[in-house]
Amino acid sequence: MKKIYLLLLLLPFGLLAQRNQPTMDAFTKQILDKQQSDFTKADKESAIYWRVLATNVENFTSSVWEEYDTTIYVYDTLNYASSVTKSNYNTGTSTYVPATRDLTTYNAQYYPLTRTYQTYDGALFVNSTQYAYEYNAQNRQTSYTYSTWDGALWVGQSRTLSTYDTNGLLSDTEQSFNTGTLVWENTSRTVYTYNLAGRQESRLDQNWVGSAWENNKREVYTYDTEGLMSLTLAQIWSGGAWENNFEYSYQYNANNYYTIYLGREWIAGAWENNFRYSYTYNSSDLMEASVLEYWVAGAWEKDSRQVITYVSGPYYDIYLIQDWDGALWENSYRYEYTYDSNLNYDVIGYTIWVGGAWLEINRTYYYYESFEYVGITGPLATKEAKVFPNPFEGSINIEFNANTAENATFSLYDITGKQVANYPLQTIAGNNTLVFNTADLQSGMYFYELSTAGSTLKGKLIKK
Repeated sequence: MKKIYLLLLLLPFGLLAQRNQPTMDAFTKQILDKQQSDFTKADKESAIYWRVLATNVENFTSSVWEEYDTTIYVYDTLNYASSVTKSNYNTGTSTYVPATRDLTTYNAQYYPLTRTYQTYDGALFVNSTQYAYEYNAQNRQTSYTYSTWDGALWVGQSRTLSTYDTNGLLSDTEQSFNTGTLVWENTSRTVYTYNLAGRQESRLDQNWVGSAWENNKREVYTYDTEGLMSLTLAQIWSGGAWENNFEYSYQYNANNYYTIYLGREWIAGAWENNFRYSYTYNSSDLMEASVLEYWVAGAWEKDSRQVITYVSGPYYDIYLIQDWDGALWENSYRYEYTYDSNLNYDVIGYTIWVGGAWLEINRTYYYYESFEYVGITGPLATKEAKVFPNPFEGSINIEFNANTAENATFSLYDITGKQVANYPLQTIAGNNTLVFNTADLQSGMYFYELSTAGSTLKGKLIKK
């Protein structure tokens, strides 16, 4: 297959991580996403998009690049992924052998109904596991059920039931299926609360013990005057009371990028430093390094650092990890990114430092095709919405026109149909422009829904 140089829609770290390779830490990924988002936030939505057709991974073995696996993507008429098939390379026959397949079906509103995983038995793809989804009248996911295939039927194993309020997700209840009594039984749940500004205020985890919910742990969140999270307090339930366990504090620069991420542990009735990430930026305010330190015997000791270099603007070409040997920084591993003429990902290589030199481990190629995205039309005939940029990075811009002022919500769902973000809003009559921060979302495909009491607009978004 001839390689096509087009826009990357999938997170490379996710693919590489499947091979037990280290990945970029979440805070660094948030910073890099926000940098690219801020750099391109003036860009508007285009009618032409790119979708991944295939990925191809090669391993470097005995000084030779060898085929490892390939993944093929198939889409329906509305450009939603309906089939993803992975094949492994057989060195003996020099051919690709099917390994797994992921099939997705959707309801009329184009929310996933089922996601079925199959394995290849040498002749056919056979069912393995499945997730099934249900939604309420507002198209919020109310349940997803995990089942396994017994050779003839899907047998439920576990499920999650979700409830909501006007702020968003209120609770997730985990249940397991008792095959003896044929009854769903509670196992655990998570309850969320929100402050008056609609920001998440706390997260409470509980376990089902006997016939009642019993507290396990919780997190309480504090925000600064800019609406940025400044402190997370983690507590555990012990002896009928909440006990401090950890606290995480965050500091930001003028562009709301992290400068300090500090973790402290509750020991003998006082907070004691545990770890600290320090982030530094270059003259263009792009992150160039982060240093991880641990608190040892009353002082900070270096542990490791991440170093990032850029090929143009916020587009990074080297992501390097080094370890502190007590006197110097020593290389550990790195990812190398090459781009096409339009600064889109082309090939991503992974290397490790061995004996004073870089040893190539593997590399991933990406293949794409272009398509014209028209969106999913719905009953919302009196409004038009534009959501951009798409693909997006750390924030989403929404522009739409409303005939009247009314309550509305903008929601995001991942490829499995699970709601990952929900933003209540009040529209005004006329033009509306809104910006939502999505820095905490993982990269990948999402479905959005802009809904009012009687109408809805839907579409698809990609986060790099």
